[in-house]
Amino acid sequence: MKIKRIPEKYHLGLKLFIELEDEVIEEILESFETNISPLLQIEEITHAVANQVTQLDVNQSEKIIAFLLSLSGLFNDSDFYPQEFVDSLLEFLRTSPEFCEKFDDFHLQRFSQRLLRVMEQGGVLAVLSKAANVIFEQERIFLKARVISDIRPIFDRDIEKGPDSATIIHTLKLEYRQANQSKEFFLALDSIDIKQIQEQLNRAEKKAELLRQLIQRANVTYMEIEE
Repeated sequence: MKIKRIPEKYHLGLKLFIELEDEVIEEILESFETNISPLLQIEEITHAVANQVTQLDVNQSEKIIAFLLSLSGLFNDSDFYPQEFVDSLLEFLRTSPEFCEKFDDFHLQRFSQRLLRVMEQGGVLAVLSKAANVIFEQERIFLKARVISDIRPIFDRDIEKGPDSATIIHTLKLEYRQANQSKEFFLALDSIDIKQIQEQLNRAEKKAELLRQLIQRANVTYMEIEE
């Protein structure tokens, strides 16, 4: 596998992880190892790191975490050993017109050492990345939902008399991700449809609670991931 590009959204996280002082990076890695709950939600991790690493704000913390998670996922999908993966990334940074003039050898070597620790520690980043892959390796991933409710008038044949009656129509807007693109889908619902969906969601919640208890009895760590 050869690294050919780094998406722009990860550039700031990469820059921070390369240029921050050693003591700041050490605080970041220690915060992953010691202060993060097994209930792994990205927002919670971001705030946990930002609260412990006083020299970072929440935005910087978020950028670094997003960059590290992306690399961890890429590493898990590769057949490389940690050193091979890091060497491939360094080769890209040294030869890419976009990055070759931004970082000198000192910073790149220090970055290599830092990245090796992240790749080898088998800590929260690796676990979170693997768990995220299990969830996100689906054709469509739910993003969010919205319900829009409207009153629809029903007219008699004689329109001049005005509406004869009215009904309520709900439109369910579903946003999802497919092939790294955000898409949306609309469904028309009536009150009976809403009740049926509520019943299914309530049933799913009850099943999830029973499954969580089963996981805990098996002494397996339960993980819940928020993208």
